[in-house]
Amino acid sequence: MKHKLNIISGIIFMLLFLQVLAFSELDNYLEFSLIPQVVIAPEFSDYMNIFVGVNPINPAERIFYLQDFTKPFGNIIFNFENENIKFHFEYPIQYDLSGKIKYITNIIGFDLDTLYYYLDPSLPLFSFLSLKGENFEITTGRFPLKWGYAKYPVTISPTTFQDNVNLVFYFPKTKYYFIAISSYPGFTAEEKNLFGNGLEDIKTIFGHRIEFDFDRINFSLGELNVIGGRTPDIIDIGPVVIYHHNFRNNSNVVGMLDFEVNLNDNFSTYGELSVDDIVLPEEAGGNSRPFAYAYVFGFKYSLGKDFVLKGEYNFVNEWMYTTYDSPYMTVNVRHLFATKDGRFFADYPLGFIYGPDATMLTFSFEAKISDVFLALEYNHLTKGTVIEDGYERWRWFWDGWTSNIESLPVKGQDKKYHIFTISSNYSFYNIYLKFINFAKIYLGIFLKFDWKINF
Repeated sequence: MKHKLNIISGIIFMLLFLQVLAFSELDNYLEFSLIPQVVIAPEFSDYMNIFVGVNPINPAERIFYLQDFTKPFGNIIFNFENENIKFHFEYPIQYDLSGKIKYITNIIGFDLDTLYYYLDPSLPLFSFLSLKGENFEITTGRFPLKWGYAKYPVTISPTTFQDNVNLVFYFPKTKYYFIAISSYPGFTAEEKNLFGNGLEDIKTIFGHRIEFDFDRINFSLGELNVIGGRTPDIIDIGPVVIYHHNFRNNSNVVGMLDFEVNLNDNFSTYGELSVDDIVLPEEAGGNSRPFAYAYVFGFKYSLGKDFVLKGEYNFVNEWMYTTYDSPYMTVNVRHLFATKDGRFFADYPLGFIYGPDATMLTFSFEAKISDVFLALEYNHLTKGTVIEDGYERWRWFWDGWTSNIESLPVKGQDKKYHIFTISSNYSFYNIYLKFINFAKIYLGIFLKFDWKINF
């Protein structure tokens, strides 16, 4: 009971302390929210089995990121900004990863004792500091990133938060983006046994993209450079070179291009190509890995801002995002989650939401009627698998493509999924409903009561 009173006292003190910081004329506020909820998802109880085995957690297989869609029980937001600076900080009151796994199948409100025991220490998950000038903006912190026009991009997608620095320069009809992303550099015991010798504990991803915006046609060229196991050098940043390769060890380069064509005011098409490795004639054979690439094509039809229909097709080949070298070279980000039941690695995609060896057809419809938002989406996902120690699972980032990696899993059968998602939100509620193969059902009903102090 004493610990609970300390938490409540700390919140009250924070409210009183932040009230004295009232010195800006713009949107400065402190917001506290309570989010009562009902979550029913008994078919997803096998999610607990993901902690079995030597690999990091795959946050998509069997659960389809539902642990990330579940709302916190409360949230504290502090926002301060003026003409040049914005500071945004969020502290959600929620279960940690192991607590979500234990209680995701049936939540009605929450039990204060279990919430206190499983209170998430891996926070904040969304906070940033931004500096704006007339022709540039630089933002640093923890937040999702996205490149391109697709709903499901194949180079950089907003699947998870990134610890990053994001710099944008604005020119007439042109934008230049530069990012630096940090991935947690830890190894599992098996990875350390195979790759841990002689490598520094560091993995950094640099990226740059130049975007040209014209009246009807927009396109961009970009690049990612994954540096792992060594300290980056100036040459690794390469801010003005597209699809360079410095031929240094522990470097993996990905090139991309995307486009959008606005055929009229209501209809547009778009696409994106991402290339992890181009196999040139002089590189074929030997230790050179196969051509690794991914693409997406889609269309968007809108009637004003209130009714939008989208359709797109994603293809990601078997070798995209993976590597035959150290796991530091995979095109993904690893997060460390500290929980009461232990510490766990989770490997999230940097690009396509369902990782390598996948295709997906998507149709979505979004509507806003008065102040009520409604979204319907259908995904037909085909996902490659591997068989490891007699167990069939999704192919993920730690699966290398060639036999120079020990215990290489055998390729399994492709699995097909019909995924239906329905969501709706208003000022005080949010509903999230997901069907997997017409069998597994997740239903979350979230109410929201908030108090806001402007200063």
